[in-house]
Amino acid sequence: MNHLLSAVLVRELYRIGAMNTGEYSNDSFVGQVHRPPDPAQKERIKQLAQQAEKLEESELARNPNNVDMIYARGVTRAQFAAYTGLIERAWFSSLRNAVGARHDHERVLELSPQNQDAKLVVGTHNYIMGSLPLAVKVAVAMVGLSGDKEKGIRQLSEATHANGETSVDAGVPADAFLRREHRYAEALEIARSITPGIPGTFCYRWKKATCCAR
Repeated sequence: MNHLLSAVLVRELYRIGAMNTGEYSNDSFVGQVHRPPDPAQKERIKQLAQQAEKLEESELARNPNNVDMIYARGVTRAQFAAYTGLIERAWFSSLRNAVGARHDHERVLELSPQNQDAKLVVGTHNYIMGSLPLAVKVAVAMVGLSGDKEKGIRQLSEATHANGETSVDAGVPADAFLRREHRYAEALEIARSITPGIPGTFCYRWKKATCCAR
Protein backbone atom coordinates (compact mmCIF):
# COMPACT_ATOMS: atom_id res chain seq x y z
CA MET A 1 0.00 0.00 0.00
CA ASN A 2 2.83 2.42 0.85
CA HIS A 3 4.62 1.61 -2.40
CA LEU A 4 1.45 2.41 -4.35
CA LEU A 5 0.98 5.61 -2.36
CA SER A 6 4.57 6.61 -3.11
CA ALA A 7 4.15 5.98 -6.84
CA VAL A 8 0.95 8.03 -7.07
CA LEU A 9 2.36 10.84 -4.92
CA VAL A 10 5.66 11.17 -6.76
CA ARG A 11 3.96 11.04 -10.14
CA GLU A 12 1.70 13.93 -9.14
CA LEU A 13 4.61 15.90 -7.63
CA TYR A 14 6.48 15.43 -10.90
CA ARG A 15 3.46 16.46 -12.97
CA ILE A 16 2.96 19.73 -11.08
CA GLY A 17 6.67 20.58 -11.25
CA ALA A 18 7.57 20.05 -7.59
CA MET A 19 10.40 17.58 -8.21
CA ASN A 20 13.06 20.13 -9.18
CA THR A 21 15.72 19.47 -6.54
CA GLY A 22 17.29 22.86 -7.24
CA GLU A 23 14.40 24.44 -5.31
CA TYR A 24 15.40 22.52 -2.19
CA SER A 25 18.99 23.74 -2.20
CA ASN A 26 17.60 26.95 -0.66
CA ASP A 27 14.27 28.11 0.75
CA SER A 28 12.61 28.88 -2.60
CA PHE A 29 10.42 25.77 -2.46
CA VAL A 30 8.35 27.34 0.36
CA GLY A 31 6.87 30.03 -1.85
CA GLN A 32 7.34 28.39 -5.24
CA VAL A 33 4.15 28.24 -7.29
CA HIS A 34 3.62 25.04 -9.28
CA ARG A 35 0.93 23.81 -11.62
CA PRO A 36 -2.38 23.12 -9.83
CA PRO A 37 -2.78 19.54 -8.60
CA ASP A 38 -5.32 17.16 -10.08
CA PRO A 39 -8.30 16.94 -7.65
CA ALA A 40 -8.78 13.25 -8.49
CA GLN A 41 -5.16 12.48 -7.65
CA LYS A 42 -5.37 14.48 -4.43
CA GLU A 43 -8.35 12.40 -3.36
CA ARG A 44 -6.61 9.18 -4.32
CA ILE A 45 -3.51 10.07 -2.32
CA LYS A 46 -5.62 10.83 0.76
CA GLN A 47 -7.56 7.59 0.40
CA LEU A 48 -4.40 5.50 0.02
CA ALA A 49 -2.85 7.14 3.09
CA GLN A 50 -6.00 6.49 5.12
CA GLN A 51 -6.18 2.87 3.97
CA ALA A 52 -2.51 2.26 4.78
CA GLU A 53 -2.75 3.78 8.25
CA LYS A 54 -5.93 1.81 8.98
CA LEU A 55 -4.07 -1.43 8.22
CA GLU A 56 -1.09 -0.36 10.32
CA GLU A 57 -3.19 0.68 13.30
CA SER A 58 -5.08 -2.61 13.16
CA GLU A 59 -1.84 -4.58 13.44
CA LEU A 60 -0.43 -2.31 16.13
CA ALA A 61 -3.56 -2.77 18.21
CA ARG A 62 -2.61 -6.44 18.44
CA ASN A 63 1.12 -5.83 18.99
CA PRO A 64 2.24 -2.26 19.81
CA ASN A 65 5.90 -3.27 19.36
CA ASN A 66 5.50 -4.68 15.85
CA VAL A 67 8.58 -3.10 14.29
CA ASP A 68 7.43 -3.64 10.72
CA MET A 69 4.10 -1.92 11.38
CA ILE A 70 5.66 0.98 13.29
CA TYR A 71 8.05 1.45 10.38
CA ALA A 72 5.22 1.22 7.84
CA ARG A 73 3.12 3.77 9.73
CA GLY A 74 6.08 6.15 9.78
CA VAL A 75 6.42 5.77 6.02
CA THR A 76 2.72 6.53 5.53
CA ARG A 77 2.94 9.59 7.75
CA ALA A 78 6.09 10.83 6.01
CA GLN A 79 4.47 10.53 2.60
CA PHE A 80 1.35 12.30 3.78
CA ALA A 81 3.57 15.05 5.22
CA ALA A 82 5.07 15.48 1.74
CA TYR A 83 1.56 15.61 0.27
CA THR A 84 0.22 18.21 2.73
CA GLY A 85 3.34 20.35 2.41
CA LEU A 86 4.13 20.22 -1.30
CA ILE A 87 0.64 19.79 -2.77
CA GLU A 88 -1.75 21.26 -0.20
CA ARG A 89 0.85 23.85 0.91
CA ALA A 90 -0.41 23.27 4.47
CA TRP A 91 2.90 23.54 6.30
CA PHE A 92 1.67 23.15 9.90
CA SER A 93 -0.29 20.02 8.99
CA SER A 94 2.77 18.76 7.17
CA LEU A 95 4.88 19.35 10.27
CA ARG A 96 2.48 17.36 12.45
CA ASN A 97 2.66 14.39 10.11
CA ALA A 98 6.43 14.69 9.83
CA VAL A 99 6.80 14.69 13.61
CA GLY A 100 4.62 11.58 13.83
CA ALA A 101 6.76 9.88 11.19
CA ARG A 102 9.95 10.81 13.02
CA HIS A 103 8.64 9.47 16.33
CA ASP A 104 7.67 6.20 14.66
CA HIS A 105 11.07 5.71 13.08
CA GLU A 106 12.94 6.73 16.21
CA ARG A 107 10.95 3.97 17.94
CA VAL A 108 12.01 1.57 15.19
CA LEU A 109 15.65 2.46 15.84
CA GLU A 110 15.13 1.82 19.55
CA LEU A 111 13.61 -1.60 18.93
CA SER A 112 15.85 -2.52 15.99
CA PRO A 113 19.08 -0.43 15.98
CA GLN A 114 20.38 -2.21 12.89
CA ASN A 115 17.48 -0.88 10.78
CA GLN A 116 19.24 1.67 8.59
CA ASP A 117 16.11 2.35 6.48
CA ALA A 118 14.50 4.21 9.40
CA LYS A 119 17.29 6.80 9.24
CA LEU A 120 15.77 8.30 6.08
CA VAL A 121 12.86 9.95 7.89
CA VAL A 122 14.78 10.66 11.10
CA GLY A 123 17.75 12.13 9.24
CA THR A 124 15.60 14.30 6.98
CA HIS A 125 13.64 15.67 9.93
CA ASN A 126 16.84 16.25 11.93
CA TYR A 127 18.33 18.31 9.12
CA ILE A 128 15.17 20.35 8.48
CA MET A 129 14.64 21.12 12.16
CA GLY A 130 18.31 21.99 12.53
CA SER A 131 18.06 24.41 9.60
CA LEU A 132 15.26 26.52 11.05
CA PRO A 133 15.96 30.17 11.98
CA LEU A 134 16.94 30.62 15.63
CA ALA A 135 13.62 32.18 16.67
CA VAL A 136 11.69 29.28 15.14
CA LYS A 137 14.05 26.76 16.75
CA VAL A 138 13.33 28.25 20.16
CA ALA A 139 9.59 28.12 19.52
CA VAL A 140 9.56 24.48 18.39
CA ALA A 141 11.92 23.48 21.21
CA MET A 142 9.20 24.53 23.64
CA VAL A 143 7.00 21.74 22.28
CA GLY A 144 9.79 19.19 22.44
CA LEU A 145 11.11 19.35 18.88
CA SER A 146 14.76 19.69 18.00
CA GLY A 147 17.16 19.00 15.18
CA ASP A 148 20.80 18.75 14.21
CA LYS A 149 21.88 19.45 10.63
CA GLU A 150 25.13 17.50 10.82
CA LYS A 151 23.51 14.51 12.50
CA GLY A 152 20.76 14.54 9.89
CA ILE A 153 23.24 14.46 7.00
CA ARG A 154 25.18 11.67 8.71
CA GLN A 155 22.03 9.57 9.20
CA LEU A 156 21.01 10.06 5.59
CA SER A 157 24.49 9.10 4.42
CA GLU A 158 24.35 5.94 6.53
CA ALA A 159 20.98 5.01 5.05
CA THR A 160 22.28 5.73 1.54
CA HIS A 161 25.28 3.43 1.89
CA ALA A 162 23.42 0.62 3.71
CA ASN A 163 22.12 -0.90 0.45
CA GLY A 164 18.67 -1.18 2.00
CA GLU A 165 15.22 -0.46 0.63
CA THR A 166 15.59 3.30 1.16
CA SER A 167 19.20 3.70 -0.01
CA VAL A 168 18.32 5.61 -3.19
CA ASP A 169 15.50 7.49 -1.44
CA ALA A 170 17.89 8.62 1.31
CA GLY A 171 20.47 9.69 -1.23
CA VAL A 172 18.11 12.22 -2.81
CA PRO A 173 17.68 14.48 0.27
CA ALA A 174 21.29 13.81 1.33
CA ASP A 175 22.46 15.14 -2.02
CA ALA A 176 20.09 18.14 -1.88
CA PHE A 177 21.12 19.05 1.68
CA LEU A 178 24.84 18.77 0.91
CA ARG A 179 24.35 21.08 -2.06
CA ARG A 180 22.46 23.46 0.21
CA GLU A 181 25.50 23.46 2.54
CA HIS A 182 27.83 24.05 -0.46
CA ARG A 183 29.54 20.71 0.22
CA TYR A 184 29.72 19.89 -3.47
CA ALA A 185 32.38 17.17 -3.34
CA GLU A 186 30.28 15.17 -0.87
CA ALA A 187 27.13 15.83 -2.89
CA LEU A 188 28.91 14.51 -5.97
CA GLU A 189 29.92 11.35 -4.12
CA ILE A 190 26.31 10.75 -3.08
CA ALA A 191 25.07 11.41 -6.64
CA ARG A 192 27.58 8.91 -8.01
CA SER A 193 26.53 6.28 -5.49
CA ILE A 194 22.80 6.45 -6.25
CA THR A 195 22.86 7.00 -10.03
CA PRO A 196 23.16 3.24 -10.81
CA GLY A 197 19.97 2.69 -8.81
CA ILE A 198 17.97 5.00 -11.11
CA PRO A 199 19.35 4.19 -14.59
CA GLY A 200 16.37 5.66 -16.43
CA THR A 201 16.75 9.11 -14.84
CA PHE A 202 18.99 11.74 -16.43
CA CYS A 203 18.63 14.10 -13.45
CA TYR A 204 21.61 12.83 -11.45
CA ARG A 205 23.92 12.66 -14.45
CA TRP A 206 23.17 16.35 -14.97
CA LYS A 207 23.72 17.12 -11.27
CA LYS A 208 27.03 15.31 -11.24
CA ALA A 209 28.17 17.56 -14.07
CA THR A 210 26.87 20.61 -12.17
CA CYS A 211 28.73 19.62 -8.99
CA CYS A 212 31.94 19.00 -10.95
CA ALA A 213 31.63 22.44 -12.55
CA ARG A 214 31.37 24.01 -9.10
